[in-house]
Amino acid sequence: MEKGRNDSIDGLRGYLAFFVFLHHSLVWYFYIKTGSWNVLDSHFYNHLGQTSVVFFFMITGFLFYAKLLNKDKDIDWTRLFLSRVMSLFPLYFFSIVLLMAIVAFLTDWQLNEPFLALMKHVMQWVGFSVVDSPDINKLNQTFLINAGVTWSLAYEWFFYFSLPVLALLLNFKSNSKREFQYILISILGMLFIFTYQPQVISAKAFLTGMCAAHLVKYNKIRTIAQTPTASILIIVSLIATITLSPTAYGKVPLGLLSIAFILIACGNTLFGALTQPLSRTFGEMAYSVYLLHGILLFVVLKLIIGLDKLKLFTVTEYWALIFLLCPVLVIVCRTTFKLIEYPSMHSTDKILSWFRTKFTQNA
Repeated sequence: MEKGRNDSIDGLRGYLAFFVFLHHSLVWYFYIKTGSWNVLDSHFYNHLGQTSVVFFFMITGFLFYAKLLNKDKDIDWTRLFLSRVMSLFPLYFFSIVLLMAIVAFLTDWQLNEPFLALMKHVMQWVGFSVVDSPDINKLNQTFLINAGVTWSLAYEWFFYFSLPVLALLLNFKSNSKREFQYILISILGMLFIFTYQPQVISAKAFLTGMCAAHLVKYNKIRTIAQTPTASILIIVSLIATITLSPTAYGKVPLGLLSIAFILIACGNTLFGALTQPLSRTFGEMAYSVYLLHGILLFVVLKLIIGLDKLKLFTVTEYWALIFLLCPVLVIVCRTTFKLIEYPSMHSTDKILSWFRTKFTQNA
């Protein structure tokens, strides 16, 4: 799609990542008080996390399925998958390195399990936690370090692997002469993830994104979606979702969220909130915020302040602390975006050219 077409989507990302940060800040508050890391009783607090993740899945379905519908451009599958690796893995690996360093610190730099078992557990984390996200070096509840956010990445990769199969179903012809190889990789990738994450098949949010990719092509729908009435409908849908259901994963909330997302994908800006420069800037570093906010919370709340001291905090004092962490989070994530995400995303073509040059020379 042309530049500017996805402005609302780009702005939405930033809000979603920040809402996940708020959600885990709330979970941490009750974890400090009770010692239990659980789903919250509040509909609103749960939706800050769950609805945000559902919208992230819808965005992925929308953006990548739209590539299949654009018959004016051939799909270079090698480039597409390499671009996904370069967009997701460098920052993810950096976050895992931080997680491992914290584990080492908390276990006094001692080996508490057999070395091979340690390497196995580490590699499970490195592999986007598709297989598992186990305790490392026998550190109980290792997932607390990053708030367990990596689970959603397995779902993202499942959808990426599905793209060649979806292209085949759409009777799409790419410029590559290796369609069969990519179809095979697609099927094997989906089967591998499904083996360890069978619940991935229930991620219907991707389908909403795919529907939006079809609907955005109609001028009349886009015109209706960009009206003030549509903005009000989005707000009503979100309020109804929070009010009617404690979770975002049921049929009713998913239906309501689908209405909201399709209108946003078709250009609704929520009275301009999604296209503000600050929203777009925050949207750029949404992946950094998503991956690193849990680590920031863990370091500050558990390692620097300590849970015993935090138990004495009033609600006001706790949220004042979280408020003070917001600019720290922005600075950290803006830095990782500039130093890790942006360079790695823009190295795709250079790496692809190098690989193809080496392959041609060796052929």
